[in-house]
Amino acid sequence: MSRTTRRPPTSGTKTRQPARRAVATLAVALLFGLAASEARAVIAFVKNIGTNSSATAGTTIAVAAPAAGVATGDSIILTLAMADASGGVSATDAKGNTYSVAADVTNASNVRTVILAAHNVTALVSGDTITVTHPSASLRALSANEFSGVSPTSALDQTHTATGSSTTPSSGATAATTEAAELLLGAMGVAGTTSDTFTAGASYTALAQAGTPTIGFRGATSASSSGSVTSLSLSRPSATVANDVMLASVTARASSGTITATGWTAIVTTSDAGTNLTTTTFRKVVSGRKLWNFDRKDLAIWKVAL
Repeated sequence: MSRTTRRPPTSGTKTRQPARRAVATLAVALLFGLAASEARAVIAFVKNIGTNSSATAGTTIAVAAPAAGVATGDSIILTLAMADASGGVSATDAKGNTYSVAADVTNASNVRTVILAAHNVTALVSGDTITVTHPSASLRALSANEFSGVSPTSALDQTHTATGSSTTPSSGATAATTEAAELLLGAMGVAGTTSDTFTAGASYTALAQAGTPTIGFRGATSASSSGSVTSLSLSRPSATVANDVMLASVTARASSGTITATGWTAIVTTSDAGTNLTTTTFRKVVSGRKLWNFDRKDLAIWKVAL
């Protein structure tokens, strides 16, 4: 998912505060305003050009310019959130504007966030496409925004990135800004869906959110025993975060008894008289607990997958 924010020039810690614990990557970029010799209006947000997302594997994602297009001389800033995949990320558009990477950060095995920007652009008209090319990924989300008043040359001043899993993620502080009037833009990629709720940090203005509403797979783990046991235990997959839904499938070779799991809700149980196997599937919303027990005489195999 791609979350972007902007606020007036500042220094210090840059934060965004989501309502739930999030596995996230955060990146901020400080962009110069126009110098005195380039006298024009102050930096201003013009509009969101568009958003797009995909839950299908691919190497490109694009947005199209709206009816109003993009004005000559303005800046286009792209924020991309994608599943962790190594390799270069680049952008092009229908008018041949040049995009450069301002920030790129990865939370290993979870999410990667990239900020790209083009300044002093040749105008885009309605329907012109902006395309981001990236390593193959099954989940990606793109948001494109237009700003005016950013320096047409050497626009990038400072950046800082961070990763983590918390309810109050922070990019950390950049070095001191070079000029008094700069645009601070932050992007946060989250391993979650668009149903997640986020609150912009103090003095930030939230821009358009892009993301996938579909259920996504985070990770799996398993354990087994070939002996006569009454329970098995397993820690949850490391990639899970609070409020994720876990599914556990437990198979036991036994002729009687019920498979139980404290704190889990049984969904369905099936039995095969021919093989003397019983399988019960459970569900659970992830909380702070990291170890679960499944109980039944002669458990043979159990696994949990998100």
